Amino acid sequence: MFDRVIEGATVVSPSRSRRANVGITGEKIAAVDTQPLPGRETIDGTGKWLIPGVIDTHLHLQPELSDEDRAAGLEPWADGYDSGTVAAAFGGVTTVIDMRIQTQRPGARATDAVLRGIEDAGRKAVVDFAFHAGLTYASSETLAEIPELVAMGVPSFKFFLTYPNWRIKVDLGFLYDAFVEIHRSNGIGAVHCEDDRVIERFKRALIAAGRKDLAAYADVRPDFAEEIAISEVGVVARETGAAAYAVHVSSQKGLSAGRRAKAESPRFYLECVPHYLAFTSDVFRLPPERAAQFIMGPPFRGEEDIIALWEGIRDGSIDWMGSDHSPYRLAQKTRDLRFYADAAGAGERIEYAIPTGVDGTEILLPLMLSEGVNRGRIGMERLVELLAETPARVLGLSRKGAIRPGFDADLVLIDLDEVRTVRSTDLHSRGDFTLYEGMRLTGWPVMTLSRGKIVVSGTTLYGQAGDGRFVKRSFVDAALFARNF
Repeated sequence: MFDRVIEGATVVSPSRSRRANVGITGEKIAAVDTQPLPGRETIDGTGKWLIPGVIDTHLHLQPELSDEDRAAGLEPWADGYDSGTVAAAFGGVTTVIDMRIQTQRPGARATDAVLRGIEDAGRKAVVDFAFHAGLTYASSETLAEIPELVAMGVPSFKFFLTYPNWRIKVDLGFLYDAFVEIHRSNGIGAVHCEDDRVIERFKRALIAAGRKDLAAYADVRPDFAEEIAISEVGVVARETGAAAYAVHVSSQKGLSAGRRAKAESPRFYLECVPHYLAFTSDVFRLPPERAAQFIMGPPFRGEEDIIALWEGIRDGSIDWMGSDHSPYRLAQKTRDLRFYADAAGAGERIEYAIPTGVDGTEILLPLMLSEGVNRGRIGMERLVELLAETPARVLGLSRKGAIRPGFDADLVLIDLDEVRTVRSTDLHSRGDFTLYEGMRLTGWPVMTLSRGKIVVSGTTLYGQAGDGRFVKRSFVDAALFARNF
């Protein structure tokens, strides 16, 4: 007798889809069988699809900022681990991997940022959580933290090759040293790939030309800046042997550079995010109050880039999807409608006037269902590979990402025919707008279970603050997980 049985749904794995019944005992999947299973509670999945819970590999859920962070020009995000994980759960996400960035002062420890995240999320999260450690200070002390963080269950490390104005940019020399230690410690590097030398040159040229319009934001961060940075990171990964990936690949040129890096390094990966599949740089020509909502790094590209990214998703060049959920309030986005705050002299920082970041965790799965599966670009099997199996396998979530006995009962029931019009008032982020306002999407999660417990059903939240648990990750476990497939 199972605690809970999901009957009659089409159960999806990367290799096949079949109608089956899933038995849950406690927090684990106990059986997957085409025969009837006895349960104390039965959920009717007839006509629905059952997939593993989505793993969102890329969120920023830090509304708390230190005085040093604010002095560096950073803005507090709208969501913390309470509203952020609620939004995730309504979007079928059962594990979030948040970016914990070192406090912006010399000597600040990335380990401390992670420990604060574990404590805060442990009290607030409604789904499970893990972390990337953001390494933003180029020092021997920071490098010494890498094995310590891996031992804590945080084996992934975020780097930025741009944003000197926020004092988080690192150079390739530090990245090389960090990758050496990451390889030695059995970790993985995650890199925001935009070449800041190109960006700085273009910023100053456009400012000198008197450009203040928001369309200038896309012009100062060209696609070849992403291409250069991905190429360079690929070389560093090749030379150090480190596992690494480029986050939020946005362009055809970036994708081409990523393919070259993958050809030379078997452990180089590419992540994409949903907004680069949905919008082009034309959004920056909307009225300024609306265009400001789309300020995001890297910026949006052209229609040809969307076509190329979908091809990369289809052919496996792009390994998984995250959301890069980093929402703001409308008042933050629209208080200054220039792309930069002040014209700076030589050697001075050029401050962006509009904080960069957009919503996404609640829309990630619906967008991929609507624009991917229902438009015939990918099948449900590929969707599961992108949103669950591959990130679980590569990033060390050894008991997640699959509907198999012994794995966590993180499950999402999907109605592939349900049509909804996206409204910010229906979403669950504290951000008070969405990029996707008015978009009609077909295919939505209708029930989310985390470790066997119903977190969301329909429009009702059943999960409670503190239900989520910190997931320690290890790439040794990930290797065992890979063999299970």
